Amino acid sequence: MNKIGENVPVVVFAYNRPRHLDATLGALRRAHGANEIDVLIFCDGPRNESEQKAVNEVRDIARNSKGFRSVKVFTSDENRGLGDSVVRGVSHALSFYESVIVIEDDVEVSPGFLIYMCGALSEYINNNKVFSISGYSPPVEGKEDFNDGFFIPRICSWGWATWRDRWQSVDWNVGEYELFIKDRSRRSEFCRAGRDMLDMLINQVEGESESWAIRFDFARFISGNKLTLYPSSSLVKNSGMDGSGEHFEKSQRYQTQISQRTEFAFPSCVNEASELTVAFSEFYPRRLRSRLAILARRMRVHGPARKAFRFVFR
Repeated sequence: MNKIGENVPVVVFAYNRPRHLDATLGALRRAHGANEIDVLIFCDGPRNESEQKAVNEVRDIARNSKGFRSVKVFTSDENRGLGDSVVRGVSHALSFYESVIVIEDDVEVSPGFLIYMCGALSEYINNNKVFSISGYSPPVEGKEDFNDGFFIPRICSWGWATWRDRWQSVDWNVGEYELFIKDRSRRSEFCRAGRDMLDMLINQVEGESESWAIRFDFARFISGNKLTLYPSSSLVKNSGMDGSGEHFEKSQRYQTQISQRTEFAFPSCVNEASELTVAFSEFYPRRLRSRLAILARRMRVHGPARKAFRFVFR
């Protein structure tokens, strides 16, 4: 098992929510092994002058972070958006480290989070069937039948980890999309672990979204429908479901009990947990808002009319 902090940094992405970042860094500081890790904090720039105060507060919190082996803060003068920030930031980290753990400013981790993530990165580094590690585990039935983890054909963006070679395999321009979208069987296979995936991919390619996560998942799929390790009990909670997040509205749907465990045994065989894939598919249905965005675009609804269309049906 990897020693915590051994060539594995934690990369944190922040923007304009000082209270959330403070809670995120506080939880990370309390995790076992936090004093052995390097933390890289990427702070996005403001979209307008009214956001400057909150952005400055976020940067002050980042620069004054303590309790870790080291802290480096990277700031942007312009607003890059989350998608571009994550692609740039993770790519930068992986130019120096072999693997990386990533959290955003609304993800609070458990005491055993670093132990689990570093251990899993070490366990599966040479197993190319595993594309990423998730710290979040959704509240679906059947997880209790698994010990400390199971494999699903879907990545997760709430407290996750991956390796340099997997990340560098991603085509961020989604070059295989045109062939993929014409193949009904491949479309069906892609979204077996969630009917929301295809709409997110369509919106990404057609210009409605700038999601790093759906492009990362598409790379997972086209490279052999690889798998993500999920913990049987969630090791993170998302505090961004309070309506402050950029991509999610207020919701309790994704909340789950956070595990307090600090000892784990990883699956020795890397096989998809098919029964849980079905449960994931039911838990992640198609999103009405995503479907309506596609419909509005294809109906050529533009400008204020499109904004009104999306507002009415959000």
